Amino acid sequence: MSDAAAAIDYASLPEILPEGLTDHPVKEFIAAFCDIGRPFRSRQDDPDLASNLSAVEWEAERKFVQLCQDFFGKIPVVAEEHMNRFGRTIPGTGPVSAVLDPLDGSLSYASGSPRYTCTMAVKKHDSLLFGLVYRPATEEVYLAAAGGGAYRGSERLSAPAASRRSPLVSVKSQISGVPEVRALTRRLRAAGYRTERMESTSLKLCWTAQRRRAGIIKSLRSRHGVLCDWGTAAGLLVCQEAGLPPRTWAGSAWRPTTGGLMVGDGLRAAGLYTGRSSDAR
Repeated sequence: MSDAAAAIDYASLPEILPEGLTDHPVKEFIAAFCDIGRPFRSRQDDPDLASNLSAVEWEAERKFVQLCQDFFGKIPVVAEEHMNRFGRTIPGTGPVSAVLDPLDGSLSYASGSPRYTCTMAVKKHDSLLFGLVYRPATEEVYLAAAGGGAYRGSERLSAPAASRRSPLVSVKSQISGVPEVRALTRRLRAAGYRTERMESTSLKLCWTAQRRRAGIIKSLRSRHGVLCDWGTAAGLLVCQEAGLPPRTWAGSAWRPTTGGLMVGDGLRAAGLYTGRSSDAR
């Protein structure tokens, strides 16, 4: 591991879960979520990891799902591994639901890289309420709540001076040859930016909110009528609450749906956003 681990100071984390969503303290949920994800770090040294990875993800996902339903009630959960196996949402009741990815950045993780996360978000209908991204390799926690801000640990994320802007934009490799994406990357390079592999969408979104990355470009798909945003939802809320609303590839305001999306300070600086800059929070 190239990143040194730092202990999580749970006492310093903000209580930002939207009022009325639950009676449980959010710090209790975050601590339990991190406890489930933490073993990913030690398991990365397993010589048989490649053959066991699917089982490891499935085991962690079942624990995450149970935690979400214990904490938020018997809500529906859109979970990546369950969707891949059964093609459906884990059933529940009510307008509140959760989306989760037990290991966002599986290929990166399997290669020995520290760039992977465990991530989940809570929605009411299509509106994001709360997002959590945990990085076991460094014990970093990113969290955001609608109207409550975005945080890395206890540090609130907000727009810094333009001089701190990163030159790197993360692009999902599967879409790099799409004509619209090729046009976007040409414009970014002309403006002095470079592209890199995505590795972990939720992590790169959090880095975008920190301005450690200039932005991300990717697309979302659906399966059986369900939006596959388990690795994206929490990071998008972190960005939005840090003043970076997502856009479509055409540069207009993005709504939760399939198709292309992009977000980032560099994309806006390169002129890829259309409309008023006051759309940012």
